[in-house]
Amino acid sequence: MHRLYPILLLLPLFACGRDPLSVKEISVATEMPADGLEAAELADGATELLPAHEDLTFRLSYLLGENAGARLMLQGRYAIDLEGITLAGGAPRLPATLSAGVWHDLEVVFAAGKEASPPIVTELYVDGNLMHYQQPLAEAGATRPGPLTVERRGEVTIKELRYAKVAGTGSRMGSSGDVNLTIPLLAYRSYALPAQTEDFRGWEVTTPTKRGYAGRFDILDHHPGSDAYAIRYEGQLDVPKAGRYVWKLWGPTLARLYIDGEEIVGKPGQPTYEAADSLELTRGVHEVALEYVNRGGWHPIEVAYRYEDQEERYLNTMERDKQIARPAGTDPVAIKTDDRPYILRSFLEFPTPKVYAEAKKRTHVVSVGEGDGPHYSVDLQSGGLLQVWRGPFADVRDMWVGRGEPQVMRALGPAIAFDGAMQWAADPEPAWPNRPELPDEDDFQHEAYELDDRGRPTFTYRFGSARVTDKLTPTEAGLTRELSISGGGADGYTPLAVADEITEVAPGEFVLRGPGARIRIDAYDGEGLFMQVSGGKDRLIAHLGDRGILRYSLDW
Repeated sequence: MHRLYPILLLLPLFACGRDPLSVKEISVATEMPADGLEAAELADGATELLPAHEDLTFRLSYLLGENAGARLMLQGRYAIDLEGITLAGGAPRLPATLSAGVWHDLEVVFAAGKEASPPIVTELYVDGNLMHYQQPLAEAGATRPGPLTVERRGEVTIKELRYAKVAGTGSRMGSSGDVNLTIPLLAYRSYALPAQTEDFRGWEVTTPTKRGYAGRFDILDHHPGSDAYAIRYEGQLDVPKAGRYVWKLWGPTLARLYIDGEEIVGKPGQPTYEAADSLELTRGVHEVALEYVNRGGWHPIEVAYRYEDQEERYLNTMERDKQIARPAGTDPVAIKTDDRPYILRSFLEFPTPKVYAEAKKRTHVVSVGEGDGPHYSVDLQSGGLLQVWRGPFADVRDMWVGRGEPQVMRALGPAIAFDGAMQWAADPEPAWPNRPELPDEDDFQHEAYELDDRGRPTFTYRFGSARVTDKLTPTEAGLTRELSISGGGADGYTPLAVADEITEVAPGEFVLRGPGARIRIDAYDGEGLFMQVSGGKDRLIAHLGDRGILRYSLDW
């Protein structure tokens, strides 16, 4: 019989040994990933967060108290409302059902106004969810630099501000001296052409069919919808190291690459598939343009470079064997939910990728939705809770329409995403194990799930010689999760949460930042808690031994 006790009864029972709700800290030395951003110093209650800026990319965490509100002001004049996540009157792409009293993460990419282009927020994410995409804030025209400021109403906390004065991700030098080139933002114009057009050079005298900003030379997404078409990309490349660069174009159609107005590589089109040339470049900013003319059909383009004797790399294109993350469409095929859970097997892009970043798929995902939520997704390969959300359930357009590419479901509400590592391990001391690439590479296996009388599943797994179960139940506040282990003599450890920062506010109660949530242990008959600090993350781990139950509440 399981030793399952309410929290209030735990402390006396363990008075002679370690308090099971006490937290022992473990430090694991791992390298923190670089993000290319600079940390800003924030004074308590400061109005000015950053000095005058033009283009800007920044990330921060914020916490709004009850009935509190705040507006960030880009260049001191363009408002981002942190309650409703609105921009210049524009509604967010997902419903902004954000809770007060919970930390939220904000990331913004802003391109300042130029003579021929408006100030624009090209991407805005809250808790990793794309809320605005290519949202102009005013008419075209250059504006003077101004500071990033905040207007507060009530109790508002801002921390961990990191920034770069570019719109997007720029070039950088690797730790071993290798050169990694990236144009942080590309402006593109695409033009529908008459069939079998051989060439096109009317970029400045013809009205484009489609225009916008992007982080990739993504022909598939940026073409104007006609069989024959032309696209011109323009951007600024900040070269971090002078030297000889070899440039290469690959593709079956006409293309021209310009640097500082000079044509470096030109491809006349079929049947020439590859062309290359070299150029000495100075350190600093260079103007880059790519012209692409297609007589018909769907054709790709790849732009590559090689610095001196280093290996060849791609410039703002994705390798052929990788998946590009594109923004979800605005016409979802929505699964409607009622009071009976809907159990959906699917692929899921996870970790949630930024637009035009590499998208990696989880292929053994089950998402469970009912009513207006909370809904959740679990990975049957790792046993991990991947994401939770409220509001509408799932968009299955990419699964059920056309050829079903990229075969993924998308949450229709803003999701809180977790780390997706293994749910169980035999030791809390080393770095926590990642999910294996293939299901048969680990001693953790999904066996089945069983439905209760409400239609809610309990997932069962084999962990070594032990049996573990996982049951998630929606509540008014969020979710209750119950994890158990039994049999086989295995010693089991399982994480409750992984976040940038986990703060204990009372015995068995914790506040998370990055992602923002609250956790309360409701029942636990295990042998103690651990806080593993590794790679800039906190991981709260419970020791259940070879037989035990952990039940906790998750609120966000």
